[in-house]
Amino acid sequence: MSKIKTFIITAVSVVFLFSVFKIALFYIVGWHDDMNLDWYNYYYPAIHSASDPFVVSGYFNPPWLVWLLSPLALLTAADSHVLWIVIILLLTVRCVYALGGGWLGAVLTVISPGFLLTVMNGQIDVLVLLGLLTGSWLLILIKPQVASLAIAYDVIARRRIDWTAVIVAAGSLVVFILFMTRPGAGHLLTTPTNITPWPWGILVGIVLFAISLIRRDRYLSALSTFFFAPYLSGSSVLVYSAIGTSRYGRITAIVFSVLLWVACLRWFA
Repeated sequence: MSKIKTFIITAVSVVFLFSVFKIALFYIVGWHDDMNLDWYNYYYPAIHSASDPFVVSGYFNPPWLVWLLSPLALLTAADSHVLWIVIILLLTVRCVYALGGGWLGAVLTVISPGFLLTVMNGQIDVLVLLGLLTGSWLLILIKPQVASLAIAYDVIARRRIDWTAVIVAAGSLVVFILFMTRPGAGHLLTTPTNITPWPWGILVGIVLFAISLIRRDRYLSALSTFFFAPYLSGSSVLVYSAIGTSRYGRITAIVFSVLLWVACLRWFA
């Protein structure tokens, strides 16, 4: 009975939040389904080309992402975006609580720049966060530049290798390389915005990763990835916000949240 009750409560919450966001965003704020946002430019077209998502200009995530998102293809572009926003919100709050952040961590994460950019663009970084919690390498590898050192941590500290993820990722890499050999595909990798201090932050990343091994802190290893990444978009800060506001105490959570806002305002000024 408890599972049925939980299902009913979740279903009602999804319907309620969907209605609220749809009215607020599309009828009050004035959003529309041809806005220049990642969901409409990349992800929604890609889930309609699930057999070969790389035909969508600007889609660089692995193919299993579109397989996960493919049920959203049953909805219109606008409705799928709204439902994805609801899923992002619910998954984020659930992950923060699972990390030990409680209500404070949830609030600080939901008002973080990473979360706001994620829901606005319909980005998929929340799946990376879910991958960190579940131990799924496939989810982490949806955006390897965000938290992939958690995989290195698994191999070094836990002596664990997810061979299914390795095989699937290797196959997808081959497909992606073949895609990039198509005429005119190379220019698609250019991007106007990067928030990481690469390559100047690599030394900091090495130190943080070493500390994560010493302290047996897998989430710190995920945070250290930031300093190794040659490119990262603002939405990926969602993952770091959830970890930083949940794992290291309330004072650290507040300080971390403020620093993220200061940094993001500087990045996008």
